[in-house]
Amino acid sequence: MVTGNLFGDILSDEAAMLTGSIGMLASAALNEKGQGLFEPSHGSAPDIAGQNIANPLAQILSAAMMLRYSLGMEEAAVRIENAVKKVLAQGYRTGDIRSEGCKLLSCSEMGDAVVGALKQSEALLDRRNTNVEVRYGWLAGNGRLRVDGQNEAGRRL
Repeated sequence: MVTGNLFGDILSDEAAMLTGSIGMLASAALNEKGQGLFEPSHGSAPDIAGQNIANPLAQILSAAMMLRYSLGMEEAAVRIENAVKKVLAQGYRTGDIRSEGCKLLSCSEMGDAVVGALKQSEALLDRRNTNVEVRYGWLAGNGRLRVDGQNEAGRRL
């Protein structure tokens, strides 16, 4: 859905209820060339800064959007999205989306879980002898996903 900034902010806040938390919503503001700003819909969450309790999934999914829409790296974007789905399917949750029977993780633990799922998918890709190389690393302490490598067209990241 394409909207102006203010209306988009209102819709994203309302749509958060569909996912259970605004911490799950990735966001992008793109120009006509696909360049843009990719960030979680919730912004920087200053009220919980430094407590290691934020849900990093929206930021991680925003990185997937960047790979897809600005860098043309569809396969890498899908791998990130699948890693997030796998972690959630395993019952891992941060406090904002925790439910009965799920394991509560901190922000850094959730990031580590997603990176672990990415490493597993990368090992599977290596066995298939693919020519796409992407390495992921969770930067502990600052809650950012780093993506190194190059896309299919050889564009260095």
